[in-house]
Amino acid sequence: MINAAKDFFEVLKEPEHGYGANINPCIDCRILFFKKSKELMDEVGASFIITGEVLGQRPMSQFRWQMDLIEKEAGLVGLVVRPLSAKLLPATIPEKMGWINRDRLLDIEGRSRKPQIALAKDLGMNDYPCAAGGCLLTDPAFARRVRDLIEHDELDLNNVELLKFGRYFRLSCEAKLIVGRDENENGRLSILARDGDYLFGPVSIKWLIGDLIQIKPDLSGLALL
Repeated sequence: MINAAKDFFEVLKEPEHGYGANINPCIDCRILFFKKSKELMDEVGASFIITGEVLGQRPMSQFRWQMDLIEKEAGLVGLVVRPLSAKLLPATIPEKMGWINRDRLLDIEGRSRKPQIALAKDLGMNDYPCAAGGCLLTDPAFARRVRDLIEHDELDLNNVELLKFGRYFRLSCEAKLIVGRDENENGRLSILARDGDYLFGPVSIKWLIGDLIQIKPDLSGLALL
């Protein structure tokens, strides 16, 4: 596992190839991870890398011209094998050298996942991630929060983790408020709080049980400043 968070944050602030619909720097993101892969490839003495990309599946990074650009800027021209779409792409160096049999590679294309699902079934693979979801940076609400961190020079891993929980309020240039919405989020806010942060929570809450009112500690509301 390679932690590329610090490098990615620099890319996220000012991507050379711009953003997608929100704050997703897809092309620059791929270039970064390909560069990291090349560093590892050189370190361990590998000859090429393999990805699970499918031609035309992702609009911002998996069309042919984008793939060529990413390979070139990462210093990996001819060294990226994409087995799922290889027959639709020029032969790579590993194929030309005979290290890989091109006849056994596939020609999957487009946004549908049906061919991959059928392939997995043929191979007896039943436990694999759902195709739904995707990058959080494509979500408009999350993107607004990330832009706020960039504008206030607060982009770091801990602050990004905080964006995933609660309701988010910018109070001033120096302060933001995050309000937990349930017990699970409150627990996460407690864990992510750092020195200098302020945690706010009610001391107690009234519970009505029959004709009795009990006062007990409360974890239903928590805010991090």
